[in-house]
Order: sequence, then C-alpha cells, then structure tokens
Amino acid sequence: KNNYAKKTGLSFDQEPRTGKRLWDHLEVESTAVKFKRNQKSNYPEIEEAMLIWVDQAIARELTIQGTLVQEKAKWFAERLGRREESGSAPIEDIPRFRIELQDVLRGYPLENIFN
Repeated sequence: KNNYAKKTGLSFDQEPRTGKRLWDHLEVESTAVKFKRNQKSNYPEIEEAMLIWVDQAIARELTIQGTLVQEKAKWFAERLGRREESGSAPIEDIPRFRIELQDVLRGYPLENIFN
C-alpha cells in the first residue's frame, strides 16, 4: 500500500475499519465455489489500487456498481500513468501492426478491403 501511495501521491486508509481483506467479506459455501486458473494481471498496480479501494468501500458499506468500478479503474490508470484505452493495443505496437496489416492486405483487391 505504501509503495503505491508514494509512487502516485494517492492516499489510502491504512486498513478498512473491519481490518478484513476483500475475500473475508464474501460468504459462500466452499462447495459452491468454482476455481479458475489464476491469471496474471497486465496492470498489477491498478489491480492492487482497486482491491484497496473495494476493501474500503465494503468496510464503509457502500454500494458498488459496475459503472462505478469501471470509472474508478480508469481514474487509477490515469494516475498511474496508463493512458491506453480499454481493449486497445499498446501504442508502441501500432507501427509493427500497420506493416503486418499492409502485408496481409496486399493479397486482396481494393474492392474487397473494408474499413
């Protein structure tokens, strides 16, 4: 937590009021849980910031909806220096992709190339 606060200038509460982590707030029967393969995040610093924020919101008994989560993730991404749009390719990959695309399109007549 402290590393992110120092790096970004963002301030987080030290711990949620309950002192519990996010998973401690979820009550599910162990037989109902289906585990998926653990995937590595492309943006671990944004994920960590979001987990802290969700912990704090749960501790304050706030309602968290999908659009709010998306906006907060964008907010953290901007503050952490991530300017890429959701679902877009990294800027540094675009020149290489253009060359590859031109090579592929050479095999087609112009009237068959759309957008």
